[in-house]
Amino acid sequence: YWPFRTLALNADDPAAAAQADAVAELLSRRSPAAVLRLGPVSSHDRTVASLVAGLRARGWRALRNEGGPVLGLDLPGDVAQLDACASPSLLKNIAYLRRRLVKQHGEVRAVRHVLDADSVSTLATLERIEASSWVAGGDAKFIGAANRRFWTALAAGRGGACEVVFWLLYCGDEPVAFSAHFETPCVVYIVANSFDDRWKIHSPGSLLTFEVLRDAVTRGKSHVDWGQGDSGYKGRWGAKPSSTLFDVMLFKRGWVGSSLHA
Repeated sequence: YWPFRTLALNADDPAAAAQADAVAELLSRRSPAAVLRLGPVSSHDRTVASLVAGLRARGWRALRNEGGPVLGLDLPGDVAQLDACASPSLLKNIAYLRRRLVKQHGEVRAVRHVLDADSVSTLATLERIEASSWVAGGDAKFIGAANRRFWTALAAGRGGACEVVFWLLYCGDEPVAFSAHFETPCVVYIVANSFDDRWKIHSPGSLLTFEVLRDAVTRGKSHVDWGQGDSGYKGRWGAKPSSTLFDVMLFKRGWVGSSLHA
């Protein structure tokens, strides 16, 4: 469900609204349930908006639960402009951190991997880093058999315009941080990033973000969707609220749906 749920329709296609309405018609005639939950969905998603409007026009009732803002960064045309958006103290600190790491641990490098059938070792590396990070006991994306099955299945079925991208930051020969993305031709969706807590003093997340954003600009991306929440670092790069995520519960016309809605 990262970064949000949607319909597999091109919102810019003139037929998209009619196609979403056709889905609403089908669900109204054949839905096996009296209640549908869509979420999280984006406030920018026109196809989901068309679906919800189609369902409501057919007598479905809706309840919406706000999930909060999503931070986004509009990318400029070149790296110099990107630096102008960031906090000067942040850039100065990153340069210092890199020099210190090189002196103490050797070469610092960021490596970009695109998910494919040969990504088994990369996925294992991401799991090891996440297991040593602050999210290990929480909303993990790579730890455990269920997550391994998800990414392995995704690797086997890759295709289309979206790339699944994993960045790894190495200090010497040791991988210490990662950033995981879904990338379309225009947008980078950052769905997870973590670092090994043993390296926390070196701020590896900031070092990797520095490389990730520059690469996005170089590749001609126009926007970074950074997801919800900000411990402080997203705003220092110039990220601002750009949309909201929400859940919507839809109750089918009839006494069962009306009773549950009430």
